[in-house]
Amino acid sequence: MDMIRQRFSLKFKFGALKLAIERGVSIAQFCRELERAVSVLRSWMREAALALVRVAAGGMGATS
Repeated sequence: MDMIRQRFSLKFKFGALKLAIERGVSIAQFCRELERAVSVLRSWMREAALALVRVAAGGMGATS
């Protein structure tokens, strides 16, 4: 089976993280529901944190 790498926008990633937080479910449970590896969500969390730091510093971190 060929694996196709999907790309998600920052807006989608932020939305997914927000939903996970609002629902209060574990990262593992949320990843099972999204059918994604835990490492993917953790990567999104790092990316979101960096984007927020850039925005707070006056940069352009929350685009795309």
